[in-house]
Amino acid sequence: MIIFLFFLSFYLGNVLTYSIFLFIGIALVFLFFVYKRFKRPMALLCLGGIVLGLGYSFIKPTYSKKSYSGIVYTIKENYFLFNSGGERLYVYSKGHSYDLGDYLTISGKKEELDFTVLESGFDFKSYLNKKGVFSSLNPKHIEVKWHNFIRINESREKALSRFNQEERSIVGAILFSDGGESATSESLTNLHLARFLSASGLYISLFALGLNYLLKLFLKDKHAEIITISLLAIYLVFTIPKFSVFRVVFLLLLKWINKHPLKKKFTYLEVVSFGGLICLLFDHFLALQDS
Repeated sequence: MIIFLFFLSFYLGNVLTYSIFLFIGIALVFLFFVYKRFKRPMALLCLGGIVLGLGYSFIKPTYSKKSYSGIVYTIKENYFLFNSGGERLYVYSKGHSYDLGDYLTISGKKEELDFTVLESGFDFKSYLNKKGVFSSLNPKHIEVKWHNFIRINESREKALSRFNQEERSIVGAILFSDGGESATSESLTNLHLARFLSASGLYISLFALGLNYLLKLFLKDKHAEIITISLLAIYLVFTIPKFSVFRVVFLLLLKWINKHPLKKKFTYLEVVSFGGLICLLFDHFLALQDS
């Protein structure tokens, strides 16, 4: 319970800067509940977690120089996101051929994000901010220092090329959260059901459950579970940077460690909370994402 409450405190601290009045109210109610239920020491620990999370949320590495070296971690048709020394940058590059994991050196000028937002339109700047991207890099020259030998995007495209456009949009969305547009996908989006066309944790969890069941018919629980985790870890590579898939695989691994090497030393709630803390420590912007 201590780990769970500290995780909630740290999470609240991370989101305070983005919706300050709402989450201050929630934080006060949360602290009052903890004080009444668990008394003063636990309330002070949770207050410390909120303060720690709040301070950590202000960490946004930013610097200016003539060239930036780093790794491509998100790609779209006309742009890619680039991590250089911990700073995440938006790079416009129409029709580029870069892939996930490519190590680049980019010479150019860094500027603040600036996108036109139409009334009732999609706020692309806010979308990028929630992913920790606050600046754009206007490239003058891009040099590929190292090509990722696993061409993730090319492998996705090759797998989806076997389907027609309608099938591709459904299969690609469910497997990789990127299947293009079709009449079916547009209809589901209009009905606010687009979440069902996504590589969601629900699909992955059900698949892991079914695979575990089949493997346990022939293998010991310990071996069946580690095979399931290993297969999902391979699939995880092709869903980068989809966090919901990583979350499922990471949680399965933590549960396996707790169940077998640690002999169920921690409860399920403690395992989930510990995993959440690790994820937020690596990337506090995850607190702003639905998954």
